[in-house]
Formats: sequence, C-alpha cells, structure tokens
Amino acid sequence: MKIALFTDPHLFAYEGKLEEYKKFLKELDSQVDAFLCSGDWCSVSARELEAIFKATREATNKPVLSVFGNHDYW
Repeated sequence: MKIALFTDPHLFAYEGKLEEYKKFLKELDSQVDAFLCSGDWCSVSARELEAIFKATREATNKPVLSVFGNHDYW
C-alpha cells in the first residue's frame, strides 16, 4: 500500500492554495492508495473545512485520512 503523507497545508493561507492542493491530489491519485494529512488544514476557522473537504472529493476518490492539528479546532 502506498500512502502520500502531507502536513500543515493551511489551505486558506493565500489565494490559489486550495487549487494547488487539488492539483497535488490529482497528480498523485494514480500513484497512491490513500492520502494522510497530519493536521492544520486551515488557519482561521472551521468553516474553511467544508470547502476543503468539497475540494478533496472533487480531486480524488481515494481515502483521505487525517487528524486535526492545533489550527483545526476553531
């Protein structure tokens, strides 16, 4: 099993970063069985998570496993 591990994407840190994330998932999609994020999806609010999870579903059907980081519990 191949897993792509990434951490601290802070996907709303600057404009366009969410699109970069989707491109990252799409580029690796055929090479891995799953993705694992060790937290800090967002920076400001948990409302960002809805957009992040929607973008994830649009980019891959692979499992995306995660734990929340210290910025994700707002």
